[in-house]
Amino acid sequence: MLSHSTSKPSRISAMRFAANDEGAQRVSERQTVHVRQSAIAGEGVGGQTAEARDKSTPTGGAGAATTTDGSKTSGGNTDAEGGVAQAHGSGNPSIVAKKASNGSKPAPGSPVNLQMKVASTAYMPPDLYLLWKFGCQLTKGRNVTSIAFNPKNKDILAVGYGAFEFDRQHSGLVCCWSIKKINYPERSFKTPSGVTAIAWSTRNENLLAVGTFSGVIMVFDARKGNKIPIIDTTHAAGRHYGPICKLEWVSREAGRSAGNMESLISLSMDGRVTEWFTLKGFDCTDLMVLKRPRKKPPNPIMKKKHTEPLIVRHAVGTALCFTDDEQNIYFIGTEDGQIHKCSCSYNEQYLETYNGHTASVYAIKCSPFIPDVFLSCSADWTIRLWHADREKSYLTMATHSSAVNDLAWSHQHGAVFACTNESFLEIWDLEHSTLDPVHVETVCVDTTMSVVLFTEESDTLMVGDSGGSVYVYAMKNFPSVGTSAEEATKLTSVLASCLSSQLPT
Repeated sequence: MLSHSTSKPSRISAMRFAANDEGAQRVSERQTVHVRQSAIAGEGVGGQTAEARDKSTPTGGAGAATTTDGSKTSGGNTDAEGGVAQAHGSGNPSIVAKKASNGSKPAPGSPVNLQMKVASTAYMPPDLYLLWKFGCQLTKGRNVTSIAFNPKNKDILAVGYGAFEFDRQHSGLVCCWSIKKINYPERSFKTPSGVTAIAWSTRNENLLAVGTFSGVIMVFDARKGNKIPIIDTTHAAGRHYGPICKLEWVSREAGRSAGNMESLISLSMDGRVTEWFTLKGFDCTDLMVLKRPRKKPPNPIMKKKHTEPLIVRHAVGTALCFTDDEQNIYFIGTEDGQIHKCSCSYNEQYLETYNGHTASVYAIKCSPFIPDVFLSCSADWTIRLWHADREKSYLTMATHSSAVNDLAWSHQHGAVFACTNESFLEIWDLEHSTLDPVHVETVCVDTTMSVVLFTEESDTLMVGDSGGSVYVYAMKNFPSVGTSAEEATKLTSVLASCLSSQLPT
């Protein structure tokens, strides 16, 4: 069953704390080794030899006492290897030094003081820790095209399997995985065409919308486990005739969905953004029909003779993203590389157009901390950072020599995002560097990384590949998480820094 259980803690949270404890244990072990090496070299922890230390150590009282074999005792703790007494359960070198030197402060130039300084300022690079992966014989060899967490039950993960290439088409598959059972999905639904997009309903958490390569949209009830969709657009008027690139459930008061009702928004490669209403069948209306920009006449003299062609060529939509704070404004990425800002209230024109990419835009993601700030990735090998109020991008980041398939913002860190690139998963921290990622993970050399998604409540992310697997990683050694206002300030500082670097000197 897909019902949420509160009796067992989430596996993601448990593994997250386990990963943090492992990192802390490694730091503690390295600090202890530094102090022990100094003692083995013939120097005491205070820079003295063992003989001088024996003379200066009192024979009674609350201080450390020297035994006949050269080891010291302090409160019942002994270390015969190097004569180092440690505090209970502590790997802090300052505590070790105070115990070993009988409470005296180490000299400024002593080995202990230097070791303490190095250990306290040691930089632990960001890293990823593989927790597990979702996959079975049913999904083997299928390309992962979309991932979505259930909005109410965060332990349930829906994964869509299909392809956007025409010559790779076969039947599609949707699997509902549970983190309590990673070897086989709780639910699975097969579709006649490859799955290209999925989205959970925000009002009814059991409804899962599925978009396919053929343009058909289906809605399954995951609670019942019925293999047949409860509704689909196969014979609906106004159905799509191109692959579905994106699906999103939105709740808004504008337009026909008055009364704050939920509707389903779809973007297809046929150039249409369509709103679907599920109260009585699949009734729909087009929010936007994408058109290519008009080309200027090649010669001003020929301007009067220039006429519009009889057939207006539609633009191909490839990416869609609604702003989180106002589900009336959305961004569309196109095959031409342009990004358009649109409103559900105006279907005749764009509110703004952003130029920068030179190839298809594969994904657009708004920041969870500042909705007007968004990222875009493209087949032109770049990622761009934008603000809705500025036509020009703030920052352009180049990746490996290949298309950037997908990206996702972290819900914990305001300036951190991840992107997929061939066989690599890149983690960027814009507060640390805008030139290179802070970590590059080679997930699998035999497959292409296609989708990435962060969890909302922890430093964990999911990565899907072309082989049918979804890898679950925990982030380690990343900056501490601040409040929402603090994380938003970090991103604002990045924008200000990028803007200042673009101003003429």
